[in-house]
Amino acid sequence: MIRFNLIIAGAERNVEPYIDQIFENIDQISKLFSKVTIVLVESDSDEYQYLLVIDMDDICAHKIKVKSILSNFEYDD
Repeated sequence: MIRFNLIIAGAERNVEPYIDQIFENIDQISKLFSKVTIVLVESDSDEYQYLLVIDMDDICAHKIKVKSILSNFEYDD
């Protein structure tokens, strides 16, 4: 076990067919850490396609590189 605490954040939409497998994965990950908090955001709308989680500490206080952020969206489904 890792002696760190973890927050797992996820966006959920149309997850019913996969929910059991998703929570099995969350359970496996949770067993690795001392304490785990799960934050789920439910969206029944197609308005948003992604969830961006930002760790609000000194690391995220540095100026971001927009090109690095955008590079995460350069793939085909």
